[in-house]
Amino acid sequence: MPRFSLIVIGFALLALYVFTAAPSIGFEDSVFLTLSCLNADIAHAPGYPLYALACYPFANIPGIDPAIGAMLFSALCAAMACVVLALIIYQLSGCIIVAWGGAVLYGVSATFWSQGNIQEVYALNALLFLTAFYLALRLRDVPQSPKLMVALFFVCALGLSNHWPLFVLAGVALPLVLWSVRKSAWRVLCHPQTLAATVTAIALGLLPYAYLVWRAHHPVAYLGVPFAPNDWESFWQIVSRQVHFASDKHGGAGVADKIAFLQFVGHRVLWGEIGVLGGILAVIGFLRQWRLLSLSLATALTVMFLTGTVILIWRLDVLYDALQEQIFSVYPLLPYAVVCVWSALAFAGRRYYQFAPVICAVLALGLNFSANDRRQHTLAEDGIRAFFDVLPAGGWIPYPSQFKFAKYLQITENIRPDVAVLPAPNPYVFEVYYAGPRLYAPNTLAYENEVRAVNVYARHNALCYNVFVLFDASWQSDEHLLFSCLSEKRRVVNHPAVVVWLRRLINSDYPLNDQRAREFTGKAIEDATRTMLQLRARLQLPEQWRELLSETRQTPHGLLAEVEFLRDKTDLLISRRRVDEMATLAASGMLSRRNQARLLSALGDLYAAVSPRNEDLLSTAIKHHAAAAALLPDAQSAVVQRALSFYREEKLFAEEQQLIARYGTALFEHVQN
Repeated sequence: MPRFSLIVIGFALLALYVFTAAPSIGFEDSVFLTLSCLNADIAHAPGYPLYALACYPFANIPGIDPAIGAMLFSALCAAMACVVLALIIYQLSGCIIVAWGGAVLYGVSATFWSQGNIQEVYALNALLFLTAFYLALRLRDVPQSPKLMVALFFVCALGLSNHWPLFVLAGVALPLVLWSVRKSAWRVLCHPQTLAATVTAIALGLLPYAYLVWRAHHPVAYLGVPFAPNDWESFWQIVSRQVHFASDKHGGAGVADKIAFLQFVGHRVLWGEIGVLGGILAVIGFLRQWRLLSLSLATALTVMFLTGTVILIWRLDVLYDALQEQIFSVYPLLPYAVVCVWSALAFAGRRYYQFAPVICAVLALGLNFSANDRRQHTLAEDGIRAFFDVLPAGGWIPYPSQFKFAKYLQITENIRPDVAVLPAPNPYVFEVYYAGPRLYAPNTLAYENEVRAVNVYARHNALCYNVFVLFDASWQSDEHLLFSCLSEKRRVVNHPAVVVWLRRLINSDYPLNDQRAREFTGKAIEDATRTMLQLRARLQLPEQWRELLSETRQTPHGLLAEVEFLRDKTDLLISRRRVDEMATLAASGMLSRRNQARLLSALGDLYAAVSPRNEDLLSTAIKHHAAAAALLPDAQSAVVQRALSFYREEKLFAEEQQLIARYGTALFEHVQN
C-alpha cells in the first residue's frame, strides 16, 4: 500500500482530532490520566504504567497546557491506529480504495473519534492491538520469520501493560489468525534463539509494571487509587482491578440489564457508530467474509467482535441506564474496528461499488461531528475557577466530583496556593499534605474518627469544607453557596461568581450532549438547592439566592433535592397539590436510574405524609415505592430498604411479603442485621 496515502490518512485524522478537542480538562478520566501523564504517576487501577510513561513527554511540552499535551498523545495514537487498520484491510482485501474507506470510517466513527480528542487510554489500546493483529497477518504469510514472531509477542506484552482486560478479550482472536500456519509458527518459536528473544521481548513489554512498583515508593503528585502498589498484595489488587469490582458489579443487575446492553450494542453497530449505510455494509461484509477470507481469518474477526461485546456484557453485572451506556460504549472499541473491516469488505473487488466505504466515511463524519466537537466543553474548568474565585484562605474539603479538577488546577497552574485542596475529611491526607505529597497505605480510620480529627485540626488552622460534612455542632460557620468556612459567627455569604455559574448550568449554557456532563451539572444544582433549602429553614437567604432557589427547584436535580429535603423534614406540613405538582415535574425530568429511584422513593414518603390521609394517597405512595424498588432491584439498596420500612410502618403486610418474596433471604438477613 502506498506510504503517501497512509501519511495523508494519518495527518488528516490527527488534524481532525486536534481541531475538535476541548481547550482543557474534561470529564471521564481525563483529570486522573492527565496528572498521570504530567508526572508519570500511577493512574487508577490497573495503573496504566505504559500509558503514563509514553504520555509523559507530551504532557510536558513547554508552553502548552498538560491536558492539551495528553490529548495530543491520544490523537496521535488514534491516527496511527487508523493507519494500521488501513494496512490490515489492504492485507485482507488487496484493494487500496476500500482500505482507505474502512480506515477513515473507523477514525470518524462516533466512539473512536470521542477517544481520539480527549486524554484517555483507549486509543493507545486500539493502536497496540491492531498492530498485533497486523503482525499476526504478516506472520501468517511468512511463518518462518523470527523477527515477526518476536515483534508480535513484544507488542502483545505492551498491550497487557496498558489495558490488559480489553486486550485479553480481543487477543483470543490472534491464535485463530495463525491457525493455518500453527505448525510452522510453533517450530520457529521453539528455536532456542527465537525463544530466548521472545521471552526477552515479553519481559521488556511487561517492564512498565515494575516501574509502577518503583513509582509507588517515590513522591507522587496525585494518586488515582486508594493505595499505592508497594507490596505484592496491593500490587495484585490494583493490577487485577479488584478495587473496581464494586463498580463493575451492581447489586440487583440481572439478565434484563444484559439484554438491554446487547440491544444498545446492536444499535451502535447497525447505525449508531457509522450510520445506517455503514451498518448495512457491515452486515453484507460479515456475510461476504466467509467467501473472501479463509475460515480461520473470518472466525478470528467474528470472535474478536463477540468477545468485546457479548462475552464482555455477560461478564459484567451493571444496571442499565443512559449513564452506564456512555461508560460502556468505549469498551467495544475493538469490535467497532471489526465492524469497519466488515464494511470495507462488503464490496471489496467490486469495481463500481468499492467507493461505498469512502461515501459511508463522509456521511459518518457529518453525523458524528457535533457530538464529538468539544471546542466549547469548558464546564469542568469553569466550575472550579468559579469556586477558586470566591474561596477564602484556608483548607477546603470539596466533594469528590470537584476535588480532582481543583487538584489539577492547583498542580498545573498553582492557583490559590493558600487553599489546601483535600479529597475528604481525612486526617491521613492532612498529615501527608503538610508533610509532603508522599502517599502510601490507605487510611483505615472510621468516619467518626476522621471527623473528630478534622475538628482538632480546625482549632489550629483555617478550614473551609463542603456544607454536608458532619462537623462538631458547636462550630459556627460562614455559609457559602456550595461550601462553608468555620468562623466565630454563623452568617450567610453571597458570592455572585458561584451564583452566575449555577445560573449558566440551569439555563444549559454548556453543551450537555453526554451523560457525564449532565451528572456533573445535576450534582452541582442538587447540592446548591439542598444548601439553600437548609439555610432557608434557619437563616435569612440573600435575595439573589431566593431567586436562584426558585429556578433550581424547576430542574430535575433541584426537584430531587427538594423532595428529599421535605421528606426528611417530618415537622413540615405539605399539601396534596404541591406533592402532585412535584410528581408531574418528576415524570418529565431526565435523571439517571439511581436518581430516578431516589426521587420516586421520596415522593412515596411525601404522599404518605399528606394530611389528612386517605386510601388514594396510600395507594399512590405504595405505587411510588414499588417503582423505586423495581428500578434498583438490590436487597441492600436504600430505596428497597425504605420501601420495606414504609410497608412495616404502615402495616402493609401483603406488600411487605411481596417484597421479601422478590428479594428472598438477602433482604431478610440484611434487615435482621
